[in-house]
Amino acid sequence: MDSADLRDFVEFSDQGPVRKTVFESDRLFAQVVCVDVKGAYGPVSDPSADAVVTVVAGEAAFQVGRARKRLEQWGSVLVPAGAELHVANASPDPLVLLLVTAPPPVPGDVSG
Repeated sequence: MDSADLRDFVEFSDQGPVRKTVFESDRLFAQVVCVDVKGAYGPVSDPSADAVVTVVAGEAAFQVGRARKRLEQWGSVLVPAGAELHVANASPDPLVLLLVTAPPPVPGDVSG
C-alpha cells in the first residue's frame, strides 16, 4: 500500500505556487499546491479530467468557470472537465490545497 504524509509536500515560494505530486497512477493524480500569502493559482483547465480541490490549510477564494465561492479549511470544490479554475489565497496565512484529478492530466493537455 502506498501512503504519504501531506505535510512532507508543503513548501512555499515567493516565485509563485509550489506544486508537488503525491500520487500518480493510470487512473488518478493527486498533487499538493502551496500558495503563499497574497498569492494565486491558475487559471488552469483540463479538457479531459474532472478535479476535486480541497483546502487543507488556510482559506481560498475559488472561481470555477463563472461561479465563485470562498472556502475555509476542509472545504472542497468540484471542477468539471474543461472548466477553468482560479484560486486566490483569501487569508493572511499560507494556503495549502489538495488537487485530485481523474484521469491524470495528459502532458500538453492542461492549460495554465
